[in-house]
Amino acid sequence: MSREEAANKNIYVEDPNKLDIIMNLNSLKLLAISKQIDLYPNEEVDLTQFVNIMKTVLEDTKLSERDDFIQSLVDLFYRCNKCGGSSIKFEDLTSYLIEHEIQQFTAKATSMDTQYTENKDIVDKISHNSNIEKIFFFEEIDKVLLYAQGQEIIRVYDASKMRQEKTIDCPSKILAIEFLPDKKAIAVSLSDRSILFYDTSNNFKVLQKRLNVPSTQKCMAYVQRKQCLFTAGIDGAIFAWNINKLFSNEQNRNDSYNYNNEPQGKEKQAELQRHKKKTEYINYITEKTPWFICDTI
Repeated sequence: MSREEAANKNIYVEDPNKLDIIMNLNSLKLLAISKQIDLYPNEEVDLTQFVNIMKTVLEDTKLSERDDFIQSLVDLFYRCNKCGGSSIKFEDLTSYLIEHEIQQFTAKATSMDTQYTENKDIVDKISHNSNIEKIFFFEEIDKVLLYAQGQEIIRVYDASKMRQEKTIDCPSKILAIEFLPDKKAIAVSLSDRSILFYDTSNNFKVLQKRLNVPSTQKCMAYVQRKQCLFTAGIDGAIFAWNINKLFSNEQNRNDSYNYNNEPQGKEKQAELQRHKKKTEYINYITEKTPWFICDTI
């Protein structure tokens, strides 16, 4: 390591005492720092102001009793001050903290002596025609689900032996899969701009529930305590779908009406289908979607 590299080395990774300062900056303390910095002109603070703010915020910790406490705060100020000016903003501090977390994670990852041993008893004996796009392990049902790139088939495996138990044929190409534990179902996002649901307690039988989405959704995440399925697509928006409403008995009765039962012409049926999709979109989407990371539900 050169002298210059040694000088630039992140001592907050190597020195446990200095690392404690960052570890004590939880969300509440960062909020307090932000509020204090906002009181200064242009929301900027110089070295003295920064040290005084940090002393106030961290006064309830044992860090303030250390002999090198002030020295560490001065060092932190200059590490956040990448532009070399006389003052810093709150975002300079948060940017450094993010970079520090990444560097710390990288340092741990490179230092780990990881060894993998092949388990010859657990082997997927099925040949695949194309590259496997994604593999999912759902611990609650002890199943592994996977699908190949550009394919319309989901393969279901017994996780303990990697023995294929079932295949699920989907009407179009698969983009994403998510598990809904409390609904005992998996959600599957498809390229035809729909999300289908399959019953994990009934041999993955397709459920009579369907979301028609405004754009193809490439990823999904279910938050059980919010009863919301979050999806994100190629249009850059994040959607939150009201799964509890979709699975409710009252909504199921509304869904039971078949628009194709009426003896209408093709144009009328197409119009009714468009209306049905629009109605579903309004019914199942939460109030503040499409939304972005800064919003809450």
